[in-house]
Amino acid sequence: SPLLAFTMLTALLYLGYSTLTINYYAAGMALATDDAAQVKLATMRESAVLIGTLAAAILPAMLQQAGAGPRDALLSGAVLLAALLALGYWRFSALPAVTSSV
Repeated sequence: SPLLAFTMLTALLYLGYSTLTINYYAAGMALATDDAAQVKLATMRESAVLIGTLAAAILPAMLQQAGAGPRDALLSGAVLLAALLALGYWRFSALPAVTSSV
């Protein structure tokens, strides 16, 4: 039934999200060498999450306001956000482990 499929897929989605998020946070804390570096890393990570969430919410509306249709606005926004994500990954993947001089 559709309701059962929806329930199962939603549970699977949340399970996958939780698993990836926990591992992502743990990997970040493993990179930081002390408390100050962990706070700095968490601040940067949460700031990026907030900026990404706002961009994903606002960008399609801005593109639609500029004249794109709803489908084109969502597609263009997704492509632009994916390109920015790839650029950020490329830029920050070469950085050394986060350390603090405090």
